Amino acid sequence: MSHSRIALTRDGLSLSRLVFGASRLLDSAARPDADQVARLIGTAVDLGLTS
Repeated sequence: MSHSRIALTRDGLSLSRLVFGASRLLDSAARPDADQVARLIGTAVDLGLTS
């Protein structure tokens, strides 16, 4: 699965239009451990979320 991207420079630097927000990831009552966070971020990257 790929998402549309926004070009930041003419030489190809771009970011996905969708953003994975992790700023509150550890604020929930069920705090994920390091392996869970790594899997979550890995899944986001696999889906094409790069910002």
